[in-house]
Amino acid sequence: MRFQEDTPPISEEHVSTWKIGADLGAKNKVIEEVLHFLNERIPITPSAMFKYRLCLDEAITNAITHGCKGRTDASVQVDLYWSRESWVLKVLDDGPGFDPGGVVDPTAPGRQFEEHGRGIMILKRYSDSVTYSKGGRELTVRVKCAEPVV
Repeated sequence: MRFQEDTPPISEEHVSTWKIGADLGAKNKVIEEVLHFLNERIPITPSAMFKYRLCLDEAITNAITHGCKGRTDASVQVDLYWSRESWVLKVLDDGPGFDPGGVVDPTAPGRQFEEHGRGIMILKRYSDSVTYSKGGRELTVRVKCAEPVV
């Protein structure tokens, strides 16, 4: 996981933008549309589908839950980028950002039942890169396609 000031360079083609309110129910439509887009372009095995869905869900849920912090006037912007080799999800929330040093490591002894930290751990495990920028308000997740497209 990297923390930097500016959005990392994204060479993949921009596909779509969604702007949703701070409502966990709104994320499901975005997740389904992204998975549908990917499924039309690459062969997705059941394990890759699970991995993709988990990454999408955690990225957007964290922005809504931790970034917007229940503010009904807050919103989350989700951008999808695509190439034949990988896809990138960029999620920007209206929140104040966060300090990664303050996130609990859910694998540390005695921390297995903590409420926080699992989303970041999942993103790090199932994606190829995780970068937070703009003071922790923006997340960029890169995932290599499970199977190369020919």
